[in-house]
Amino acid sequence: MRPQTPSMQQLPLAVGLHPSATFDVYHPGENAAPVAHLTDLARGGNRGEPAQVYLWGPEGTGKTHLLQACCHLGASDGRRATYLSMDALGERAGEAMAGLESLSMVCVDDLDGVAGRRELETAVFTLINACRSSGTTLVFGADRSPSGLGIGLPDLASRLVWGAVYRIRPLDDDAKLVALGNHARQRGFALSADAAGYLLNHCSRDMVGLMCLIDRLDRGSLVAKRRITIPFIKSILE
Repeated sequence: MRPQTPSMQQLPLAVGLHPSATFDVYHPGENAAPVAHLTDLARGGNRGEPAQVYLWGPEGTGKTHLLQACCHLGASDGRRATYLSMDALGERAGEAMAGLESLSMVCVDDLDGVAGRRELETAVFTLINACRSSGTTLVFGADRSPSGLGIGLPDLASRLVWGAVYRIRPLDDDAKLVALGNHARQRGFALSADAAGYLLNHCSRDMVGLMCLIDRLDRGSLVAKRRITIPFIKSILE
């Protein structure tokens, strides 16, 4: 029996979803087209027809967020979905991919990790064929494009481009400020423009790191019973 959580039905080797990884929080910037496509698929827009999407772009562009958002939204509409990270699973990745075609949506992250590993390449190849036969939606995330992965199995290389391929673009500074504000509101507090600007100018500009910092500030403010101001941010960073 597969364990269930309020957010999704999840296989034993799957990775848990971050509670804030939703479409409501994600600011698309130049990525409106892939976000709209994924939102539609997560809501069952493929209507049982084979659907496959490949997202690629540098680390920190939000690919993991989007894959997990698909699972959150699909589960909220009653569909069975799971998220797998090839990096987190390591040698167990092949085992984790077996039988996933019984679900409504499968999101496979860090696909770069299977390149050059014949057993894992074969497992992904088998998963794609099985999902296509069953009508399961399949979403991949990788740092590199399909042609840049260095896949050794020719049949897998061709199947990775069976569906839509989107390059996920990094957010510019204005979009990052909006994204930080959205994430803060999702955590239940307002982040002033001055505070958001301070974070952007004095911390890592990587969105994953910035979002984690917002979470840290929220926890710190609750403990200290202080508002999140620039002096408070400085105290946390120190």
